[in-house]
Amino acid sequence: MITVLRTFTSVERTREMLGGHREGVGNIAAAGLGVATPFCSCSAVPGFIGFVAAGVPLGVTMSFLIASPMVNEVAVVLLFGLFGWQVTALYVGAGLLVAIVAGWVIGRLRLERFIEPFVFETTLRGHPVDASQGLTRPDRLAIGREEVVAILRGVWPFLLVGIGVGAMIHGWQRTRRSTRTQG
Repeated sequence: MITVLRTFTSVERTREMLGGHREGVGNIAAAGLGVATPFCSCSAVPGFIGFVAAGVPLGVTMSFLIASPMVNEVAVVLLFGLFGWQVTALYVGAGLLVAIVAGWVIGRLRLERFIEPFVFETTLRGHPVDASQGLTRPDRLAIGREEVVAILRGVWPFLLVGIGVGAMIHGWQRTRRSTRTQG
């Protein structure tokens, strides 16, 4: 769905909005955009790929990637209802601060060389990442499907390692819990 949405947005507008500012201002704008988007970390990854492919600086992109899943709209509503505006403001402020500072630090470290090459080669079905005008709905859906396949091809080894580590932790925790109840 994120890639389909990307087909409606021009790269120039994204680059202008997030990358065309001084470093700190770009981090603040990206973190604010991350808070405003209801993406979990899985949905934010295609956004991250699109930003990097569009030429948005890595640190600014990371501010978005950190803020998007961290400051959750559902949590904001729940915290406001349960604890009031002060706790909610603390939650949102802390999330924004972490995203802005972490993005700024990552930007200063110049870690672009560690990004997988396929991220920079991202296209929208043969078109450069800037959204093409006049695409039909089937075209946009086909672009979305192709992007999912391309992303999975690039990250599947990392997914398998992550799933394996999670399974080991889950198994260890279950074993530990069952020995505690027996003893």
